[in-house]
Amino acid sequence: MKDCYSRPDAVLFLFLHFGAVKTGNSESLFCETLREVAPVFPKKNNNSQCRIGLFLCQNFLIFILMTSVLIRCRSGEDQRKADQFSTQVKIDTLSYNLGVIGGFAEIVDAGIKRLALSAALDPDEMNAIEGEARLIAERNHVQIYRERDFLVTDLFPPDVTEGKHVLLIYKDATLDAYLALKKEKAMLDRSGAYAGAARQLIARKMGALLSYPDERINTLLQNRNRED
Repeated sequence: MKDCYSRPDAVLFLFLHFGAVKTGNSESLFCETLREVAPVFPKKNNNSQCRIGLFLCQNFLIFILMTSVLIRCRSGEDQRKADQFSTQVKIDTLSYNLGVIGGFAEIVDAGIKRLALSAALDPDEMNAIEGEARLIAERNHVQIYRERDFLVTDLFPPDVTEGKHVLLIYKDATLDAYLALKKEKAMLDRSGAYAGAARQLIARKMGALLSYPDERINTLLQNRNRED
């Protein structure tokens, strides 16, 4: 036994076995080939040792095959877990956005803010949460308006809401004040007067609608000026 397996060339058994199986005469071809590969394998091996060698080689191949199957199964399981995690992340994002809306609805209802905003979302994402958001608003005695073309001012970068929808959370006449401010900006744009003090005033009026303190409005405007 030692004579057959003491060499580092033992990996040759793998190839010998494949050839033996292909001819349908595993044991005899395996033993004959062992005797022909001297000096890699000593010639003093006997049939009993070769049969043992063939048995070990066959079981080694079975081990390799089973290991390969297990690895593939494990890879498939890992992929399924990754897909499940991705789904959970999407569900959590939806829940998070609804939670934010719920929190802002309470604040607006308490009179702490005149106007609050949901996250800016792609239209399909907004479709997914709008129904539940309206139920949340109803429970908190506030109203919701789906804004498809959000008023862009110097408070926020324009790309934040570009091509996205925003839910306005409000009470009473706040929506009318927002729409009037949006109309005022459009008129300034058309007349070419949307610049300087007039432009800054639009931003400050929007900040006031959001119930931002003057310090917060000043900080946002300064940040935008640095970006420009």
